[in-house]
Amino acid sequence: MAGFRKKVVPVLMTALMASSVGVAVGAGSAGAAPKGAPIKIGFVIPKSGEEGPLFTGIQPAAQAWAKYTNANGGVAGHPVKIVVGDSQSSPPAALAAVQSLVTQGVVAVVSADPISEGSTVPYLVSKNIPILGIGYSSVLLGAKNAFNSLVSTLGTSLGELAAAKQVGKTNFTSFYCLESPSCKTAASFYQSNAPTFGVTYEGGFGISATQPSYTAECLQAISSGTNFLQLDTNTTTQGAAAKTCYQQGYKGVIGALSQEINIPAMDKVANAKWAGTLNAFPWWVNTAPVKTFRSAMKKYAPSYTYQNLTGTAMWTVLQLFAKAVSANKGAVTPASVIADYGKIKNQTLGGLLAQPVTYKANSTSAPVTCAWTYTFTSGNASPKSIPVKGKSGNGASGGLASTCPPAGVVKKNLAG
Repeated sequence: MAGFRKKVVPVLMTALMASSVGVAVGAGSAGAAPKGAPIKIGFVIPKSGEEGPLFTGIQPAAQAWAKYTNANGGVAGHPVKIVVGDSQSSPPAALAAVQSLVTQGVVAVVSADPISEGSTVPYLVSKNIPILGIGYSSVLLGAKNAFNSLVSTLGTSLGELAAAKQVGKTNFTSFYCLESPSCKTAASFYQSNAPTFGVTYEGGFGISATQPSYTAECLQAISSGTNFLQLDTNTTTQGAAAKTCYQQGYKGVIGALSQEINIPAMDKVANAKWAGTLNAFPWWVNTAPVKTFRSAMKKYAPSYTYQNLTGTAMWTVLQLFAKAVSANKGAVTPASVIADYGKIKNQTLGGLLAQPVTYKANSTSAPVTCAWTYTFTSGNASPKSIPVKGKSGNGASGGLASTCPPAGVVKKNLAG
């Protein structure tokens, strides 16, 4: 497992979600004001600094969940409060923010900052503070009481190969960012795992956000017969590269996964076809728990654009927290939250998790490797879920059904 964790940076927010009914998990009836002591949940996010623009959606989504939950009786009779610290995209600042949150009495911490979050893990573990949702740092995957629930990087990366096979585009080439060494490791990962999925890996090309043109790389991909072009870059570079390739005559599909999915930006690439994996549940599905999410966002965060994986990831992190703590009859503390998570067995939250999760208190948790796959054509109103052939990974049907990679390939990568 250590080999994979060192090679590939884990994906945005390995988070958690809700029940299949239309009210908050563990909540009372609508309008019944919770009367217990407030439960404080800490968030450490880059409100400023280099990574700030990527994470602007976390706070409004979390605050909308808190308003929704408190309007429906709170959690175990307690109102919930979101307390936010600014990591400033800086390890020292992130650690200081976490220390401040702990002094304010938070019972758990959600962390999301690829630059700085690793610096906070030893402190949180030493203080026995549960970590909800797994972000980018490989340190988090091995941390005690860091409760994995969203799809890991292993799951989304294998899912890109599965998506290529699902849409019948099996000549696979990757463009990877040159800004981070971790991007290049994805190319070797695809090459190693492609044969398992019946996919031919045609090669990988490093591209930079600052280069004047992507024409040369696009022409090489086209000449190799590529029909699935994986773009592991930021959304600005992704859009520019996709536009260039289509202008040069590319006829295939563009691959985009997880935090690289930005539908408004993708929609600006004329005549583009997209496919890939989601690390959090698809927001467009018309099932009761997803409708509850959309309704809550529209009511409690009307100016927030919720059609993204940041919104669904935050909602799931917090809804699983509500599910875990709902039966608590006493004071809610970090220790009680850890004990409550330790009671979760084979939970899918009605299909809002990609696979059943089981936790053990005071231990590590396994990465989630099943995922949702999607397609999107520029000009359409919304993405679509790719139908699952065979057994659903989370037991759900329709758009919430997830797909799982072969157990053998998961084992190989974790052992590597």
